[in-house]
Amino acid sequence: MIVTRISDILTHKSTWKYYKEYTKTQWYSKEEMEAYRFIKLKKMIEHCYENVPYYTMLMKRMDISPSDFSQTSDISIFPILTKDIIKENYNLFVPINIKSIKGVKLGQTGGTTGNVLFKRNDANSRSSVWGAYNRFYDWMGIKENDKNVIIKGGHTKQQKFKDAIKVHFARALTHTYFLDAYNTAATNVELLQKIFSQHDISLIRGYSQALFEIAKEIEHQNLSFNVKAISTTSEPLMPEYRSIIGKAFNTQLYDQYGCGEIGSIAFECNEHSGLHVAEERVILEIINGQDIIVTDLDNFAMPFIRYEIGDEAEISNSKCTCGREGMIISKIRGRSCDYLISKEGERVHWGVIFHLMWDTKIAVNKNMKKYQLIQKSTDEVLFRYISDELTESEKNIIIDGIRIRLGNVQVHFSQEKEIETTKTGKHRMVICNVPNDSINK
Repeated sequence: MIVTRISDILTHKSTWKYYKEYTKTQWYSKEEMEAYRFIKLKKMIEHCYENVPYYTMLMKRMDISPSDFSQTSDISIFPILTKDIIKENYNLFVPINIKSIKGVKLGQTGGTTGNVLFKRNDANSRSSVWGAYNRFYDWMGIKENDKNVIIKGGHTKQQKFKDAIKVHFARALTHTYFLDAYNTAATNVELLQKIFSQHDISLIRGYSQALFEIAKEIEHQNLSFNVKAISTTSEPLMPEYRSIIGKAFNTQLYDQYGCGEIGSIAFECNEHSGLHVAEERVILEIINGQDIIVTDLDNFAMPFIRYEIGDEAEISNSKCTCGREGMIISKIRGRSCDYLISKEGERVHWGVIFHLMWDTKIAVNKNMKKYQLIQKSTDEVLFRYISDELTESEKNIIIDGIRIRLGNVQVHFSQEKEIETTKTGKHRMVICNVPNDSINK
């Protein structure tokens, strides 16, 4: 784990420490895990009571203190936390001792909903996330020197030179090659052929839908690739996706689940019996029979206690044959977004709209609360938004960004007071009404 140790030195994290710890705790009995998690939870509750104004006021209003907690299940005394609650009380979630917390970084999350939250995390929480992720590498049989390809959404804005140098160094250190999930499947297959002709690739990580489209293109071209493992992320892994992707790359798929606010939450082991919840770093609850509620045990920079993610899941009643005794998610029912279809009939990943809105800073500058792109045909799209009114210049930027991916389509704009959700209360950022016969098979 030399690479991990070097990375820890450069980034001021302690991933190696957590990785070594989690390789032991994964075999804990339920009683041992309960004791381990309660120590973490108690520290988090004490921190929130003493340093986080929102929780200080909440706990005093509820007449509770850290001494009232004697087991992890006591966390249920807290009300459910939502993204809207955080945004309405944002300054109250800033710890008064924020300057003493190491490695605090600000990021954004909410790509699939368009309801973006600016969140903080610290070096401790990032270390824990990557410690759990490195353990996941062990489950897949991947070594840190193995070369890998990551297929994810690229940004529409060119990086600053300093940031580009950092990315280049990180890629070289971890033997990582990137493909843009927003490319057409045919383009990414061509790029994969070039990469595989020059390098021995062991692992591919990528968006489930993007990998599925690539796998279908591989089948269409009568090609085949070989890797040790594939890790899917960001979108639910459907059974039909698993079989087609696995066949195209002659390998097993390992699903994992997480969210932007919390990081990694659950991982699939080599027995493929479900996703093991990383109980060392989260407390996961299922309420109303299906709704996921998560408490982060590591992030002191922005505590999330009983946070409603917005996804749904089923918990298995069976134990995994691997011997680990923790909670297992048998099924994830996450948010769904449609692919867009270009004038040439190529599928374009929905995430390109998210990056377009944030890389151009239009979403921030116009106080954009929600947006939605409805594709009526391969010739016409409707951009709906809830924000300050867009200027003609901003509209042209959006039009140009859309046309780069879809071709010379007509783009209409509609400023809304409300954008309706689905029957399950989810927001769809992209809706595609293009008939299937317009799509290249």
